[in-house]
Amino acid sequence: TFFVWGSLTRTAVVHDESAYLLQAELFSRFRFTVPTPPLPQFFEQLYVNLRPAVFSKYPPGTSLLLAPGLMMGMPGLPVVAMNALSGALVFTLARRHAGGVVALLTWLFWVSSFPVEYFHAMYLSEVPTSLAWLATWWGVSRWSASGRGRDLGIAAVALAVCGVTRPLTAAA
Repeated sequence: TFFVWGSLTRTAVVHDESAYLLQAELFSRFRFTVPTPPLPQFFEQLYVNLRPAVFSKYPPGTSLLLAPGLMMGMPGLPVVAMNALSGALVFTLARRHAGGVVALLTWLFWVSSFPVEYFHAMYLSEVPTSLAWLATWWGVSRWSASGRGRDLGIAAVALAVCGVTRPLTAAA
């Protein structure tokens, strides 16, 4: 992601990203909404509510995860960190179930695939959703091998994060 962007301060290029970053900026200021601007018709956007207040129409999970990066002045940092964790989980899951060589090839395929290079280099919900799904499968995989409740708890927390980020994907 950092290679594609070239910096951690890339501006949003898709209206969905703008909505996520707007809500993340509000969360970084410890607010959920801001007052409606004068002449709200002038400020209308596809995925932003303006009445009764200004806020994103998307679920809050992605914006909550982006907020710490905005607080530090690097909105791309959480995206890069989530992508790094996703890559690590892809490698770990493949190594656990198919061995080291397959894990390395799987990770190389994952990192260089078009969906990862395109969708994971954006401020979209695909990034935390991928991480949540991979963490869920990692927790379930560990639980099936060990039987420890802690591992199943990790899977449940990861699925809950997915539910706050993309509810229909979590239901699936």
